[in-house]
Amino acid sequence: MFKYLFYDIEGVTIRAYIETYGCWLNKSESEIIKGKLKKMGYKIVNNINNVNLVFINTCAVRKKTENHILERLKEIERKRQKYGFHVIVGGCLAAIRPYMILNTVKANILIPDNIEKIGEVIASKKNLADITTVKRTILPEYDGGIRYIVPICSGCLGNCTFCAGKIARPILKSYPIKVIVNKIKDAVKKGVKEIYLTGQDVASYGYDLKLSLIDLLEEILKIKGDFKIRIGMMEPSKTLEILDDLIEVYSDQRIYKYIHIPCQSGDEEILRKMNRKYTPEEYIYLVEKFRKKYPFINITTDVIVGFPGETWDAFNNTLKLIEKIKPDKAHVARYSLRPFTRASLFAQVSEKEKKKRSKIAIKKCLEIAYIRNKMLLNKKMRVLVTGMNIRHKSILARTFNYKQVIIEDIFSKKYLGKNIYVKINECTSIDLRGRLISTILNS
Repeated sequence: MFKYLFYDIEGVTIRAYIETYGCWLNKSESEIIKGKLKKMGYKIVNNINNVNLVFINTCAVRKKTENHILERLKEIERKRQKYGFHVIVGGCLAAIRPYMILNTVKANILIPDNIEKIGEVIASKKNLADITTVKRTILPEYDGGIRYIVPICSGCLGNCTFCAGKIARPILKSYPIKVIVNKIKDAVKKGVKEIYLTGQDVASYGYDLKLSLIDLLEEILKIKGDFKIRIGMMEPSKTLEILDDLIEVYSDQRIYKYIHIPCQSGDEEILRKMNRKYTPEEYIYLVEKFRKKYPFINITTDVIVGFPGETWDAFNNTLKLIEKIKPDKAHVARYSLRPFTRASLFAQVSEKEKKKRSKIAIKKCLEIAYIRNKMLLNKKMRVLVTGMNIRHKSILARTFNYKQVIIEDIFSKKYLGKNIYVKINECTSIDLRGRLISTILNS
């Protein structure tokens, strides 16, 4: 049994390795796992070879991602046979493909609903794959650094016909406001500069607690400190329900003027087949309301091309909507058939056609993004330095509307977490390029 223990100078050390795929919610949940393991005495390491435990947090959003993860699990199984570590597979793929995973690697399954019970899985080596109604109570510990990722809810109120996430996370579970606010207060006291509020649909936050996202934001904004808040993805129909109050809350300078609202399609019939609860006109209204108050707000959207039944006319309606809303950034994805979803039973569009439409949509979105970024040329602005680009010897920063600025004339860690003034002198479709004007004392 001592096969699973490794020794270092300090004595017996149990080590764990965590590997994460997918969205910000998954990343935050890996931080929850990390915190739980540390309390159990594990040392978190970056090398998979000399460990007692391997936790793989998976994603199921696309077939390509699924295939990549399954190949990775084959590699891990070969290493497991060599080193003898315990493997636990979590995340959305663990919920929708448990038997496929167990046929690939000797492991235990821990679905997203049960991440707070990882200790039970380690102790009993049993699977925790049942959906539960247990409320979420544990948030990640702030472990230093500029950014703190806070999952405010898991699950959503929708039931899109293309989404496997609903199968993996079928019940909306919101964290209590007090739990969230206390964690953020602690992080702010310790020097955090960015708070990422994340979830499958943060606009749905609080419905299960008879609260709303507005209630949460108002409490967070009572916290004193110099920090920025990035609000995560919001489903349009739920966003419309709180639109006026949300626009008002956004007036606080600490909230990035950034909103991620997936349109998915600009065709009313396709939206109906997707089981989305808004029309193209309602989506346009939402964007226009935000842009009227905040002209430079960073509108980010998601678009699916080649959804089952999408004709060329329907696709062109999506292009018209993109042209109308002029998104600062768009994630264009070819429809990917996911198991156990209703859309998987619909008549499919050919892969050749999907690729063709994808190229057209991406080209249009990049052209629009470049035009939007050009609007900031020659402007002087305050930005928050959030990282470093080692390869290009530059620092990275975020503007008031969460656009990335590459500042190439300086390269020093002393700027991390600091606010500086830059002048934007270049841009591409995906970022801005700036020059340092001055630093801000005591930022």
